[in-house]
Amino acid sequence: MKTVLIDTNLLVLLIVGSLDKSRLGKKRVEKYDPESFEMLTGLLTDFQRHVSLPNILSETSNLLNAGKREIVNGATTRLAAYCKNLDEIYEVSFPVMETKGYQDFGLTDAAIAKVSQRGIFGRHGVTVLTDDAPLYGYLSNIGAQVINFSHYRTPDRF
Repeated sequence: MKTVLIDTNLLVLLIVGSLDKSRLGKKRVEKYDPESFEMLTGLLTDFQRHVSLPNILSETSNLLNAGKREIVNGATTRLAAYCKNLDEIYEVSFPVMETKGYQDFGLTDAAIAKVSQRGIFGRHGVTVLTDDAPLYGYLSNIGAQVINFSHYRTPDRF
């Protein structure tokens, strides 16, 4: 079973795009368009299992303005529905903060790196899906399975 972990910005794209594609290109999702959303959902069809971290889900909730004026109606409900069907993995913060990844990339990205190295996801491991170029480079360098979504959005550049 192939497993994916979606980084924060792409999870925001997934939630917003699934509710209102006309919001793409605006606040919090300004660099995405409906084609990006379709590309993301197409990529996700290859994965049968989704995992995430509380760090990613908190960041996503904050970017969606959960509990305030949502950036798109139904965003908090849609995020909750997504969470219902994934496996949430917890990485204790202090050990993550002792890693080089924390010093260079912050807590969430360092926790993603740590999870990407765990052997708990069966023979396929976990694939991290991100559009964060520095995180992609770091994960690639440590041997993690990672997809840079930006490579799919701008294929002629690579």
